[in-house]
Amino acid sequence: FPTSALEPPTVGKQGETVLLGETFLDPPFAQSGALSLALADRKYGAAIAELNLVDKTNLKGTAAGDHAFLLAWCYLRAGRGAEAIQLLEVVADARTAPPAYVQLTLGEILIEAKRYVEAALAFDSVPADAVVHPRARLRAAFARHEAGATAEALAIYEDLAARPDPADGTEIALWALAKKAGLGSPDAYAHLRRIWSHYPATAESGLAEEQLKKYEARNAGYAPTSDDISWRA
Repeated sequence: FPTSALEPPTVGKQGETVLLGETFLDPPFAQSGALSLALADRKYGAAIAELNLVDKTNLKGTAAGDHAFLLAWCYLRAGRGAEAIQLLEVVADARTAPPAYVQLTLGEILIEAKRYVEAALAFDSVPADAVVHPRARLRAAFARHEAGATAEALAIYEDLAARPDPADGTEIALWALAKKAGLGSPDAYAHLRRIWSHYPATAESGLAEEQLKKYEARNAGYAPTSDDISWRA
């Protein structure tokens, strides 16, 4: 399973590496050596090809749901999420993967299908103690925003940003809050500086740094403090 909550599908520029644990590498149906290797190497296109070679007529009981879950997981992380939509109903029957991962995957398929209200509800069902909970909250915020519930989406970002640094997903929430406050505004500055200080290795840090240079060029008082610099080190 992911070692971080924020190992999402490949979606635009937010694609990240997803690490799969032993449970994923030993699905409850016959698998080829090529499938095992593709999953271990996170070569999702190759894994999809192998999974599609599985004779589905031989999948008994919950194996069909588990196969669909793994195939959907790979489609989403290969940037082919639209192809996972057809698996939605079968993925719901997955039993071997932890429920939190199934609900996360269902929610992400529902986003692909533009069924945003249902997607948000799927993400809401991921328990707070699950590794993927922060990821689910971020996706719930996105789904609510797309559904027009912008106040609810903002509240999720604020909740994520209220956690101590560093925490999975906080940089994404802070970037959303900075944009909501208005890039270039005093209110946005605090969010941007926090990203820069505490999340230096993230894509959002690079975006924040571009904005912070504009603040600093405008007013030297926006320069980072010694604490800001030490946190970033």
